[in-house]
Amino acid sequence: MINTICNIMAISRSAYFKFKKEERPVIALLEKYFSKEELLEFLKNGKIEKFEYIKNLDFQHIENIQSQINTSIDLLEDYAKYGLRNKINELFKIFGIPDFTMFLPKKLFIKILNDIKSENSLTHENGKAFLLQRLKGYETSISKLEHKNHPKILYDFVSNKLSKIEVYILIHNAEEYLS
Repeated sequence: MINTICNIMAISRSAYFKFKKEERPVIALLEKYFSKEELLEFLKNGKIEKFEYIKNLDFQHIENIQSQINTSIDLLEDYAKYGLRNKINELFKIFGIPDFTMFLPKKLFIKILNDIKSENSLTHENGKAFLLQRLKGYETSISKLEHKNHPKILYDFVSNKLSKIEVYILIHNAEEYLS
């Protein structure tokens, strides 16, 4: 990297070390914000391609990209909501039941979901793990009651049939899916 900086600044190595010792900002700037590859690209082409792209972006273009991302997220959520509703209906159909109460008391399941929803660190990535952890704890205690092994069925359903985004949607829309 030293030789590359020397080439860019048209200085000798001894001048480089002198500038570095003097803590000249240009040396700190080049070392902190540019990789050797970027500096070599600049020497070779007179520009760094990724910065050219960024330089040419305008605010409107950035807003358009953000809008496309938001639209994609909305479509993904809609698709996941549809898939979640179908999977829940399939589960109910298999067991011939109208809701989750066979697996876990409804109020308790809503409380679990709302407790998870209030977690500050909840994301679409970790929501499923949070829910499975909570269900695992209830699986043992509730199976001793009238629900027998049914909490395990709910645990297995969440674990094996629902994606992370579907669990995240379930957590954030508990009342809609559990009513």
